[in-house]
Amino acid sequence: NVYVVGNTSNAGTGTDIVLLKYDSNLNPMFTKFYSSAGIADDGATAMRVEPNGVCNIVGSCYDVTYGNRLLVMKYWGNGVLLWKKYHDVAPSTIGSDIGNAISYDPVTGDLYVTGRGVNGTNYDWSVIKYRGVDGAKMWTKLYAGLNSFDDSGVDISYVSSGVVYVTGNSKSIVSGITNPSIVLRKLNSSDGSQLWAKTYTGITATGSVTPLGATASSTVVTPSENIYV
Repeated sequence: NVYVVGNTSNAGTGTDIVLLKYDSNLNPMFTKFYSSAGIADDGATAMRVEPNGVCNIVGSCYDVTYGNRLLVMKYWGNGVLLWKKYHDVAPSTIGSDIGNAISYDPVTGDLYVTGRGVNGTNYDWSVIKYRGVDGAKMWTKLYAGLNSFDDSGVDISYVSSGVVYVTGNSKSIVSGITNPSIVLRKLNSSDGSQLWAKTYTGITATGSVTPLGATASSTVVTPSENIYV
């Protein structure tokens, strides 16, 4: 079966999330929509489908009180919504939070999400674990660079050894110049504690002492836990 997630416009509700399912001959099996209240922009950014057809979706939705909220949803393979949950880095303010990547534990169905959220005047990098059966938050982590710049998680992978690899982008000042850097973190899946972190700031141009900077877009973790960013 083939599952597709994306976004679609609706005159009555704004931009909605759409989930499509096709059989192996690409015959349509269902179309499901998600829309927050009112005319607002909601969007899906990533999906991971379990072997039994359960769809784990992450993105954002709009709320008149909280602004854009990080949104996580779990659908059964027949298109029935099991649960939906939200996350706000700064719940007391109208923010702009979004989930960029999602992974899952194939045994428990627990979900691991990374993204970003407004914290003060800039974005911080967020990582959240949700319990698979009901979506309860099990732990949250927040990371920020050395300076007040925008940081964001871009990819996440759970592996069977019980760890999570999460990649993000962070900014700092080197020799008076702002440089984006790639940060790779290894976390304990049970409590989110950090086991180690690696930072890559890019190459240094000829005749310069300052790295040119680097940004990540995706990560692959092999079964033997080699990581490619």
